[in-house]
This record gives sequence, structure tokens and C-alpha cells, in this order.
Amino acid sequence: MIFLLLSIPAAWAQRTGTLEGSVLDSVNREPVPGATVIVNRLADDTRVGAVVTGMEGDFTVEGLPQRDTLLVDIRYLGYQPFRGLLYLTEAKFTMAPVKLWEGAIALEDVEVKGVQLPMIIRGDTLEYNVSAFTTRPYSEIKELFKKMPGMEVGPDGSLTHNGQRISRILVDGREYFGTDGRMALSILPVDVVEKIQLADTDETEDIRMGNTAQKTKTLNIQLKENLKDFGNLTAGGGTDHRYELMGKFNRFRGESRLTVLGMLNNINAVDYTEDEVITVLNAGNGITRTLRGGINYNDRWESGTELSAGYDYTHPGTFQESLKERIQFIVPDSSFTTTSNSTTSRGSDEHRLNISTSIPLDSTTTLQIRVPQLSLNTTNNSAVTHTTTDEAENPVNTQQTTNHTEGKNMSLPLHIEWQKLYSPKTHLNISFSGTISRDENEDLNTGETTFHKEEADSTTLFRQQIITDNYTNNYTLTINHGFPIAERLSGAWYNTASYARSSNERKTWLLDENYQRTGLDSLGSNAFRTETLNNTTNASLRYTLKKVEFSAGLTLNYNRLSPYNKTLQTGITRDFINIAPSFNINYRITDKQRLTFSYNAYTSPPSATQLQPVADNSNPLFIQEGNPDLAPTFYQLYSMHYNALNTKGNSFFANISYTPVKDQIISTTTYDDLGRQVSSYINADGVSRLYGYFGFSARKLLKTGIISVKLSGNTGYNRDRNFINEELVSSDRWTLAPNLQAGYVINKVLDIDISYSPQYNKVKYDKASGQNQDFTIHTLSGSLDLYPFKNLVWGNQIGFIRNNNIPDDFEKGSLLWNMDVSWLFLKDDRAELRFRVFDLLKQNRNISRTATQNYIEDVQSNNLQQYFMLSFGYHIR
Repeated sequence: MIFLLLSIPAAWAQRTGTLEGSVLDSVNREPVPGATVIVNRLADDTRVGAVVTGMEGDFTVEGLPQRDTLLVDIRYLGYQPFRGLLYLTEAKFTMAPVKLWEGAIALEDVEVKGVQLPMIIRGDTLEYNVSAFTTRPYSEIKELFKKMPGMEVGPDGSLTHNGQRISRILVDGREYFGTDGRMALSILPVDVVEKIQLADTDETEDIRMGNTAQKTKTLNIQLKENLKDFGNLTAGGGTDHRYELMGKFNRFRGESRLTVLGMLNNINAVDYTEDEVITVLNAGNGITRTLRGGINYNDRWESGTELSAGYDYTHPGTFQESLKERIQFIVPDSSFTTTSNSTTSRGSDEHRLNISTSIPLDSTTTLQIRVPQLSLNTTNNSAVTHTTTDEAENPVNTQQTTNHTEGKNMSLPLHIEWQKLYSPKTHLNISFSGTISRDENEDLNTGETTFHKEEADSTTLFRQQIITDNYTNNYTLTINHGFPIAERLSGAWYNTASYARSSNERKTWLLDENYQRTGLDSLGSNAFRTETLNNTTNASLRYTLKKVEFSAGLTLNYNRLSPYNKTLQTGITRDFINIAPSFNINYRITDKQRLTFSYNAYTSPPSATQLQPVADNSNPLFIQEGNPDLAPTFYQLYSMHYNALNTKGNSFFANISYTPVKDQIISTTTYDDLGRQVSSYINADGVSRLYGYFGFSARKLLKTGIISVKLSGNTGYNRDRNFINEELVSSDRWTLAPNLQAGYVINKVLDIDISYSPQYNKVKYDKASGQNQDFTIHTLSGSLDLYPFKNLVWGNQIGFIRNNNIPDDFEKGSLLWNMDVSWLFLKDDRAELRFRVFDLLKQNRNISRTATQNYIEDVQSNNLQQYFMLSFGYHIR
């Protein structure tokens, strides 16, 4: 139906047709019932249809792709096979009767086996053949992506392909579990997937999702046909009181789909992945117990109307102990070192509801109504100790605090979009989005701060109750129109107007020793309101040749900021206008090579926290206040991207971008001789980013298996600025992070992957040369799956990180080795018994280093220690 072309890339909405015919005996002209008719794509040998002839020798194969070369293979025992090519261009095609000749050629002697190509290029769409990649039995799609050429999976689960961000993930051209398509990566197993498709995100969709600065990719996961019920149930228990319970169930009935999820564990698993990715770089986990459950329903009726509704509940509870050491650089060439020992307990209840419907008003018009993510979160947590020393390691101050926070956050979004397709090249989209949100927090801060002076120490006690109440209403109207002008020339324009109104109230109460209020702290209390009006208008022209596509446009950005201090009853209104050209050159060198150059500009307004002109003095050593005079930040993005690939699994891409920034919002920090600091914000010019990214992938089919190599990396230069003690400090930071990954697969025998990623960092300061930094972090990871016997898998995962430049009281490195043995049994190997060892060598450490323009911070936290677990799983198919 035409309306589907508006929501998924056109290459995925391929028309289908029907093949009819009959099979006869060549001698007596009698029908041949029971003959097998198989239709495959010639390009990749993918089966697209298969039937058996009826009593009259007739057959009908439906759902065949049009405008694709197909191989028709007809066989019957005792007859010579028939093979022919078909290029289907009609909705229905009737073959001339096929006559089979008797022969002594056995079926197995004439069977032709084709080599599965890992990738296929169809115009602007790239298809991965899932069957060309080997994964562990019942693995999730996330594991498959790690093996695909050009595909990169980030530590946070984000996906990129050949350096371009994947902003949207669909399943069979439809959203899965609401707008968070990444859920599919942890829920859907590889064995139910037919292929993975990648295409450029539709321009209208990019605008709706706010991706106007740079084109993104949309990924479509196409499932196998005739799926009904699939999922899995897992239960396990182990030493150190570790446990896990997980269930994932999908019921497919035609266009109707139901997904039910649930999990309970205390092994730091927060999503539905069976095997958590080894993470040795994240120092913020601690020990987490998670209770989570969700349900999603998706349906599409004959009228074309689609409905998706889902609910997700998460209740994580984390206990964390951390040792933190921060070197704070002070101008002129000096520094403070702050050491923190903290114990934190965090808990939250998160409710998320999403509803989406798409209604075809006629054959060319669609109405979409969405509640993308209605959320309600409640949080609470708690405690920290600071000790600050100077460069000579003399104590400057010591602080002991206890903090308890209870918060509630509510967000109600709504999106309505009207889409009209007048012709294949003419469309009009009008959308309205609105979000109402509210944040309420109550903080109870108690503690004491001791300042170590030469004469005598002085101690200050503080007890505070801080209540904040923030409202935000945000409304956006977007109009997008594309139209043809001439045969090769088309035009487009869009206008996005948004209005936001926020109200921020903060009350700080002073408390006595009985925690009773004694008065309001006027310096830490305020009521503030901000109104923001933003309008972006873009008009562009696109000229298309055989191999080159040019597009150029002009963007007008208008911002109005109206902050108002309700406490002092004072306010100002500020207007900002930026005009910037935009252009894009897309050169298709060949069908498999493309070079793109683009320029874009966009603005980013300051946040409510950055505008709030009141001191946050909940920590007397770190006081922060906003600046109502801040201007929006204006970014320009120059980028060039090249990629080349072939269907054998080899690809290369390179990307370079440069971003000069005007009115960057930066921190202003002042220090006193007791180590206290007060921070605020101002706008500054002279900030820029230079970033490069490259990648190379290759696969080679050997007699014994498949070997694959991925070489990628990024390099960057950041020019940052900061005000420290009323002096403008500039810093230059260089990073270089190559990554080498190699894999070797012998199907059902061996699967090994090794990755090495050194990260080189260099930071140089113009006014504090003694604080320049130069360090390298080495990261090594790998996995090894062996199949010593049928239905038995021996798995190993190893992660290693080392940094020799961190402080002496921190661990220099961390080694994590997880091992498991799985046995598949019962009918169709649906049952799985797994014995797992976490941290086999007891060398796992949770360490990290962060380097910014004015400090370097090292963190070491508690994490999971060695445990053994036995679990039973049943895979529903």
C-alpha cells in the first residue's frame, strides 16, 4: 500500500508478484503431482518461495520480489531437474507448462550449492545475509552485529555503520517495542532473522528526530516467514548468593505480534541480553539488583491501520563503594588533589508507556499519532567524604557529608503527524509535538567541613533541606515539503518552530540538630522562569545526475530567550539570529563506492540549570550558579565521508569532520586558598573540534573456515577554553584510538574473536605547562567458543585493561575471564544446561580515567567478584 512508503525506505517496500504454472511428464503429457518447485534469488541464492505441485500438476508461488532475477528449480524423483531464470515484472506471471524428462540422475547428484554472499547491494539499500555469519546457538542479534563488516557496536549499545550513526531500528519495517528499537537487539534471537537491511534515513524522519546536522542510517531487521511462538526461559543460581531469572516470549499471528518480557537478577544485568558484554571501563556500576518487566502489542489490519502499545517497568537497586582521585588544575601553574571515598545506595522505580498508531486516510495520506514514551520515575540515594591536598600533599580541607535524595520525574509526550504523498517526488508532512514534564526533588544534606589553616583548623557544620520543583512545557510544529521543479531538479523546504516554557523553583531550608527548619537560606533559594522561542527555516534545491547529486540550501535560525527572576521580579529578553548556508555533494563513484561532502549549521540553547541565577550550595566546597545572560551556542559542521564495499564482505570507509563553535557555554571557576570553588557559565569563542574515523573489514573463505579482520580507529583534536580564577585558559587535546579485531570460524567446531584497542591521550595547557598529560590506555578483549562434542559448547570471554599512569593507590590493570559450558538437549536441542564461572582468575577491577580541559579524574569502584552459577534454559520455537 502506498502509505507504507512514507514510513519505511522505498527500497524495502518492494512490490511482490505471483508465479503460476504446471508440471507435465514429457512423454505422456500427464500431470506430475508432488513435484517440488523452489524459487531462489540468483544474486545470493536466498530462497524466496517453495511449493509442491497439486494433483493436476499445478502450482502457485506467491510473494516473489518483482524486478529481481529469480532461479526457478523444479524437481521430482526419477526425472531430470528443470532450472530456468525469471525476471518478474508483473503482479502475476503464468509459465508455459514445464515438461520433465525421465532420467537416471539422482537428486543428490544434481543439487547445486551456492556460496552465501555476506552482503548484497540493491540500489541504496545494503542487505546482510544472516546465514552467512556463524554465531553461538540461540544468540541475540547484538552478537551477530559484531561479526558484520562495517558494523560497530558501542559500549552503550549504540550502532554505527561505516562511521554513520544508526538512528532508527525497525523490525519488518515496523517499530518494535515502541520507539526504542534497540530493545530488539537484546530480545530477538539470530535464528529467527532472515536478513538485515540498511538504508539512509528518510529526510523527513531525520528532521522529526532532530538529526538535521548529519544524515543517519535506518536499520531494518527482516524476520523469517511463518513465525508463531518463540522465546526462552532461564533460571539460575550460584555462589555468593547470585541468581538470575529471565523470560522472553513472542507470539506472532499474521500481522499481530505480542511480546512479554521479565527478569530478576543481582548480577548487574539491566537489559535482556543472555550474555552480558564484558565491561571493564565503566567504574559506575557497583552491585546492582534489577527487577524488570514489559509487554508490547503490535498489529496491522487489512485497512492498513497499525497499532503499537507497550509498557516497561524497571526497578534497579545499586550499592556502590568508590575511591576517586581528581587533580584540579589551577592558574597559574598549580593544582589541588581531591580524594573521595564514597558509599552510595541508589534505587528507582521507572514506568514507561508508549502508544503509536498509523491510520491511512486514503491511498496517499496517513495520520500518525504517538505517545513515544510517557514516563514516571522515582529515585532515592546517599554519602561521601572528600579530602583535598595541595601540590605538596599538605591537607587543605576535609569534608564528611551524608546526602539523601528523593525525586520524582514525570514526562508526557505527544506527537501527531500528517503525511501526504502527491506523487513519487512530491510530499507534504505536517507534525506537532508536545512534551509536558515535571521534576520534583527533596535533598537532605548534612555534614561538616574542616579547613586546615596554618594556625588552627576550623570546622563548619551544615544541615540543609533542599526542595526543587521544575516544570517544562515544550511544543514544536514542523512543516516539510518536497516537490519536483524539472526532470533532474527538485526543491524542498522545512520550518520548525518551537516554544518552551519552564518554571524552576528552589528552596533551601536551614535545619537544627533535630532536623527542624530554622529559616530559609535566601542565597540558596530562588524562583525562576524561562521562555524560549526557536524557529528554523531551511530551503534547499537538489540536482541529480547519473552519478552525482548536488543539494544546497539556506538555513535561518532565530532564538528568543526570556529569563525572568520571579523572586526579584526582574527579567530580560534577548534575540539571536544566525543565517547559514548548507550544501551536500553525493558522488556515486560506482555502485559500491560513494563520496559525500556536506556542510550544516545548527544552534543549541542553554539549559535551565545553566540559566538559573542562584547558587547551588548543597556542597560548600563546590558551589555552582547559573547565568541568565547566556546566549545559544552556534555550531558549524563540515564533513567528508567515503565508503567502498563489495558483496564478499570487504569494506572501507573514512570520515573527517570539523566543527567550529561560536558562543560555546563554558565554565568559569574560582578557587580560594582553602580549596573552595565557585563555578558559573559564560559564552566563549575559539572552541573547535576536528575528528577523523576510518574502518576496514575483510572476510576470506578458506577450505577450513572463514577468517575475518576489522581494522578501525578514530583520531581527534579538541580546542577547549575555560575561565579559572578569572584567567582564560586554553587546552589542546589529541586522541588516537585504533582498534584491531580478528576472527576465525570453523562451523560447529571453533569460533574465536580477538580485539586490541590502545587509546593514546595527550593534553596540553597554554598557561599550566606543568600539568600537561600524556598517557595510553591498553584494552584487549576476546572470545573463544569450542564445540568439542555434539550439542556441547565451551565458551570463554576475556577482557583486559591497563594504564600505568594512574595514581599508586589505584590498581593499574584489570583482567576479567568468564568461562561457561553449555549442553543442549531434549527435542530439537531446545533445552540448555549451563555452568558458568564469572571472574575465573579473581583479577577483575572496576577502574577508569577521565581527562577534561581542567581536571583528570581516576575512579575505582566495587564490582562483581568471582561466582559460580548453574542455570537451566528452555528455548521456545
